[in-house]
Amino acid sequence: MEREKRRRFILEKAMEVIGKRGLRRTKMEHIAEACGIGKSTLYEYFSSKKALVEEIMNFYYNEYLSSISESLSSIDNPEKWLEKFIELNFMFIWAQSIELKVVFDIWAELARDEQGIEWLKEVYSSWRKKIEDAIKEGQKRGLFSPYILPFSIATFMIATMDCLFLQRCVGLLDGHEKEIESDYKKVFLNILRLRGAK
Repeated sequence: MEREKRRRFILEKAMEVIGKRGLRRTKMEHIAEACGIGKSTLYEYFSSKKALVEEIMNFYYNEYLSSISESLSSIDNPEKWLEKFIELNFMFIWAQSIELKVVFDIWAELARDEQGIEWLKEVYSSWRKKIEDAIKEGQKRGLFSPYILPFSIATFMIATMDCLFLQRCVGLLDGHEKEIESDYKKVFLNILRLRGAK
């Protein structure tokens, strides 16, 4: 248990250091120094900077995933599930935290790396599947149009949220948070409800 606590402490400190210095300029000795431990002790927990960075993303993503999954688990109605899913993701997008900048920095670095791409594919695929399943269930219940393609809509939702996340990180959305979230919900839920066009 003590080892796990220290591991978590290192991850939190690493996020602070990366938030201040940026991922590329952060070295293992900077993280060790922030933790008040020697570099060799740091390597007992993480074999490399890459392993540490991947663990930060897993840690952050698992916290985000468990928090969202818990909030969505009791919602049976697919329309309400999607509405809540959108709200929870916007809470993440609007968060003004050092973690958000660090996640963006690491995400950009992972996108350049072959192993990182596999990790990103897994994350995107798992969320797309959840959204697809909710849309299919809504179609079964007659809540959503039978003519829309769940895979496409799920892909559009993820892509637009990613783009909003990027714009938020560079400060392009400040002051427009409420209207963007409200319009986003209206656009996607109205597309799902349209019954007429094939």
